[in-house]
Amino acid sequence: EDEQWKTLMRNNTLSTRLKIVIRLLFWCVFFIVSFLLLLPGESLPATDFSDKFEHLLAFFILTFLGLLAYPRQRVAMGIGLVIMGCLLEAAQTVIPGRNASGLDAIANAAGVILGVIIHLPFTRRFIPLNPSRIGEARIGE
Repeated sequence: EDEQWKTLMRNNTLSTRLKIVIRLLFWCVFFIVSFLLLLPGESLPATDFSDKFEHLLAFFILTFLGLLAYPRQRVAMGIGLVIMGCLLEAAQTVIPGRNASGLDAIANAAGVILGVIIHLPFTRRFIPLNPSRIGEARIGE
């Protein structure tokens, strides 16, 4: 019984550390995405991807990490990130070399929706619902 307690405490510490890392990663990505969406047009990094794909991918990653970091806040996270995407898009009207685009806002929202859709089955398959059962994850079932 003492060994089970030690294992439980070790797993909870791992779970807590992982949660902290995921939350830090989420906030780093949050600020990076915000920064990139508010850069002046001439300062934007060039990529080989479509502008809409970049928006979709950024908000997909942001949503997926956000839902991992704050799993009990699904609705608030989804709605909050859609609002964030719209507000940042609207803010581009006052940034030199940028303009607000309804299609970019739609791509942002699509990334949020995709993140929400993919998050639930992923976490059900790979992440145990009870952190004290971390060693019992259903990987490969």
